[in-house]
Amino acid sequence: KAGKTTVILPAGGLEATGPFITLNKHQNMLRASTDMIARKLGNALVAPVVRYVPPDEGVDRGPYVGDFNISMPAYKSTLTDIIAALKDDGFKEVILIGDHQGAQKGLKETAEELTAKWAGGSARVHFIPEYYDRTAVNNYVKNTLGLTEQRGPGSACLRPRLCFERGSFVAPRPP
Repeated sequence: KAGKTTVILPAGGLEATGPFITLNKHQNMLRASTDMIARKLGNALVAPVVRYVPPDEGVDRGPYVGDFNISMPAYKSTLTDIIAALKDDGFKEVILIGDHQGAQKGLKETAEELTAKWAGGSARVHFIPEYYDRTAVNNYVKNTLGLTEQRGPGSACLRPRLCFERGSFVAPRPP
């Protein structure tokens, strides 16, 4: 730990998006972004990514298979145990960041519950909802980049060879 008092606990699901995107896209994005955030903070470490999260509500994955989800109670229990272990290891600030729609509610609720439970204690839990602000990202992609989301077989992109998936990134469309 070398005197580090802050830890970032990232959570991202495993989900099928199609044949050209890996199931662990959320973990890949989190590993890179949380490392940058920790370096910028200067006093933070990054815990391993929580890979199993509840499913996105109301999202149809279409013909793709490969989603690996757990129930909300199992997820919150897992988060609580991990955060308590981090606290027991001496971390004073635990930052929760999620890169999956299904992760957000449990991160928020767990942070609120542990904040209340540990009020006045030496450790604090922070949920950062701005990290996964899909509305802001989608507005930027649509209004600044001029792209709109296209999903499913046979969908066409507005600009040649460019598509984006759920506002997460821009990627070339296969020929």
